[in-house]
Amino acid sequence: MAEICGVSQIFCCLSKVKPPLVLHNSLLDLLHIYNCFEADLPKTYNEWKHAIRTLFPTIIDTKFLASALQKELQDEGCLDLSLQTLGTFLNSSVPTYKTSFHADMPGWNFRKVKMHLDIARMSFV
Repeated sequence: MAEICGVSQIFCCLSKVKPPLVLHNSLLDLLHIYNCFEADLPKTYNEWKHAIRTLFPTIIDTKFLASALQKELQDEGCLDLSLQTLGTFLNSSVPTYKTSFHADMPGWNFRKVKMHLDIARMSFV
């Protein structure tokens, strides 16, 4: 029971501070977290979207960002948008054997994908 209380305290603190959440392909995770720690899921997706954005105004999904760059990534040889493949392709310095690998990777991938977007944007100017 102590672990459950600890997780709900973390959720409560995060929802008060409202940090940007950097995640990877995490729609179902967010639905589950909301349902477990905030309230029952609303009847419609739009109601849930409004509720989750009230809790966390900035949610960044690195898979969504990578999907926006999918053609460019494929042209460079990245054929898979999974968390680990993107991390490896984008030359992340986070070793894959670390316990916290999956927790760290969305942030690293976001940084690298953002760099690709900045470079792509500069090439169109």
